[in-house]
Amino acid sequence: MNEREYRDWIKEKTKNTCTVRESGNTVYLETEYAQGKAVFHDDDIVELVITDIKNDEVCFYLHFQLKDDDHAKDLFNEM
Repeated sequence: MNEREYRDWIKEKTKNTCTVRESGNTVYLETEYAQGKAVFHDDDIVELVITDIKNDEVCFYLHFQLKDDDHAKDLFNEM
C-alpha cells in the first residue's frame, strides 16, 4: 500500500463517523470531542495523533513506517 492508497483508505473508513478534510500532507478527522490527524512524512513515515478538543491534550500519538498494509490498518484502527 502506498501513501495515496492509505490516505484514501483512511478517508473512506472514517467518512461516516467524523468530518474528514485533507490539507497538504495531513488528513484531519474531526468530531465534537477530538481532532485526529494522519500526517504523511518523507520515507513513508506516518504520524497518527488524537488531540482532546476540551483541554488540547494529546491523548494518542504513534508514528511508523508504512510498509505492511495490514499492520498500518491495525495501527489506524487502534487509534
